[in-house]
Amino acid sequence: MKTASDILMTLTAIVAASMIMIACGNSNAEKAQSAQPQQQQYVPQQEQDTTAADSTAAVRDGSDIGGSQAGVAGPKSVATSASSAPSKAVPISSKQFKDSKKKALLIGVGTYQYREDWDKTLSSARDVELLAGSLGQAGYEVTTLIDHQATHEGIEKAFKELLKNCNAGDVVLIHFSGHGQQIKGGSQRNESDNLTETFVAYDARKEYRAGGYDGKRHFTDDEIDNYATLLRERLGKKGMLLLSFDTCHSGTMSRDAVETKKGDVWRSVDMPITIPNYKPVAQATARGALAPGIELSACQAGQLNFEYIIENKQNKSNAGNRYGSLSYMIYLALGDGKTEPRAIADYVMKNYKTKKVMTRQQPCVYNM
Repeated sequence: MKTASDILMTLTAIVAASMIMIACGNSNAEKAQSAQPQQQQYVPQQEQDTTAADSTAAVRDGSDIGGSQAGVAGPKSVATSASSAPSKAVPISSKQFKDSKKKALLIGVGTYQYREDWDKTLSSARDVELLAGSLGQAGYEVTTLIDHQATHEGIEKAFKELLKNCNAGDVVLIHFSGHGQQIKGGSQRNESDNLTETFVAYDARKEYRAGGYDGKRHFTDDEIDNYATLLRERLGKKGMLLLSFDTCHSGTMSRDAVETKKGDVWRSVDMPITIPNYKPVAQATARGALAPGIELSACQAGQLNFEYIIENKQNKSNAGNRYGSLSYMIYLALGDGKTEPRAIADYVMKNYKTKKVMTRQQPCVYNM
């Protein structure tokens, strides 16, 4: 028969073994969690100035990124793409940018060179015109690329020109409006679904053609991410970058115009372009401190981005016109005096339901 002392020793051993198992389980869970890629969640604007020193990195014009491509450079989902040196959420006050120079690059393609591929006309040109006026009034120096101006080469030149003209402490807004399409095949760069997202430039085709179209005129999110890294490096810690994408499945950047019923239009392309032996562009590496940045997308991955139609009761002179839903929300934010990147993002996220512009989708925003 076991004595009381024996029983106590047995219980003590059981408890000790249990504690070891729990500790091991927690350790394994922590390791598994740390192995998962972490995404910078957006933090709403806070009224607190930063005091970090400006970046002293030399100007880089983008000539050292990209390299040779076998197919197209592979983009990540715009809502989830991460720069090579992601910053933590930085509390920023609108006062910080009171004397900053502001620059905007607006890219919109609604009518394409190969209309047999992209037979639906989007409202992208109207998006750009709408935002150009409001941003100009808000003190931005605005550059626009519309339709035939927004070839792959044209977009590259615009990014390099922007890099050349930016200085530490500037505020930069870059807006894309148009079709998007995924790339399938070959190798991918940080793509959880093995699909690369692209913004479809004016001169891109919808399908791969051996000996013909190899996909190089799709502007990929890897390319966008590289230029964003160089821009943030150039702007320094006291600058700010906003990337906004008025595309469908903005997390996956697909956009088209599809009529479902009278007066109802949304934008989506369901068919990826398959590129045999696809290789993404080389990743740009930051050499200096990076400006904080925000990525703002029209809808969650898996959602459609419905175009917004101006109703007669809202604006009689503009009744019936269509706009990209995110483009119109940014326009409303600017009209309400929200001219800084975080203020624009905050306005969109707080008001997209009440303004009834994005009633069937949810925009998303992340810190870079």
